[in-house]
Amino acid sequence: RNFWDYYYSWFGNPSDIKPAGVTVERIGGADRYEVSVGASRTQFSPGVSTIYVATGSVFSDALSAGAAAAHEGGPLLLVKYSAIPASVRAEITRLEPAKIIVAGGPGSVSESVFAELQSLSPLVQRASGIDRYEASRSIAAQAFGADGAEIAYLATGKTFPDALSASSAAGSLGAPVILVRGTSSSIDDATTKLLIDLGVTDVRIAGGPASVSEGIMNSVAEIPGVTSVVRFGGANRYVVSQAVNGDAFSVASTAYVASGSVFSDALSGGPVAGITSSPLYVVKSSCIPKSVLQDMVDLGITKMVILGGSATLSTKVASFANCS
Repeated sequence: RNFWDYYYSWFGNPSDIKPAGVTVERIGGADRYEVSVGASRTQFSPGVSTIYVATGSVFSDALSAGAAAAHEGGPLLLVKYSAIPASVRAEITRLEPAKIIVAGGPGSVSESVFAELQSLSPLVQRASGIDRYEASRSIAAQAFGADGAEIAYLATGKTFPDALSASSAAGSLGAPVILVRGTSSSIDDATTKLLIDLGVTDVRIAGGPASVSEGIMNSVAEIPGVTSVVRFGGANRYVVSQAVNGDAFSVASTAYVASGSVFSDALSGGPVAGITSSPLYVVKSSCIPKSVLQDMVDLGITKMVILGGSATLSTKVASFANCS
């Protein structure tokens, strides 16, 4: 049996894979805001030290906030630009956070929402910047600046799947996820400074050269203190997801799955997965890639948690339908 497990891990399984003894749970809701609350309620109790809040309208601010929230032991909750949904407000009230960090500037989360959050916690701060890249660096510096970080993940800021897959891996390793302009010919000075300031020695790139260029990868290797630069790429976002998680996890009891084409439901799953040392894979709407299912077998997964309702990930995912 061990021989075939290793064989299938390396060369793939020609037959359908259905992990044995795996229970399936779903964190759903009427919308992305209720899903973020549902994810939070599975893991966090009243008295958390820090909550991260980000807009649910775009993915960019929340991608770096997920790993930061995991590092600080709190959830990531989504809000609207100009309003806090009632379910989210109730969850913040339940958690009684000592601090709330708003990921993104007033263009993402309005000043009126910021003011309302101030009535729910004694300390509310922003981690923001002139664009998603500066905001990402600000989030990483604020969350990891005091402790530093030996490992950092880099991902493109143009799309979400690679950074989303990295969020649970980074969260489990105490590492930030930093967004970069992936098509640039080299790493920018501000990110270079951040990596040096954090004391990063191990840089892991989520995504192939089309997402994060070879020039960036090569220039990162020249940053003082960096001794290892590894890329986790592949033909598509699903292969990248499996590669990132395959590197970060050698054993796990729970796996989270999220849509690789819709970002909103999965954002709040990153901190929960990271804190519980669980991989988060992006999958297709009606099936799971065989490489991911093989990972579940190899890791010893006994529970799969689906992030989002059946309109996002269908019941076929819940029954482990294999992608061809």
